[in-house]
Amino acid sequence: MSPKKKNTGLKNLQSLVPKNLNFKKFKVRPSNVIEDTKNKIGNFYTKLKLEREKEKKRQEKKKKNEEKRELLNQKRQEQKERLQ
Repeated sequence: MSPKKKNTGLKNLQSLVPKNLNFKKFKVRPSNVIEDTKNKIGNFYTKLKLEREKEKKRQEKKKKNEEKRELLNQKRQEQKERLQ
């Protein structure tokens, strides 16, 4: 990469951001931000836990269905052998 490409990207970015930022316009309380973050993280973990439980249930159902199919296949195979 040539240095010219890096400079043009930087100039474009600087043109989007004003030189004098007024931080008084940003009225954000750090305590609210922290609480919101805690809630989001808590919700994420509860959803993750529920998804894992659902996945376990799905796996158990799938395993049971496979076992039933195997038993049916074995019975059919035995019947075929008896007929022959």
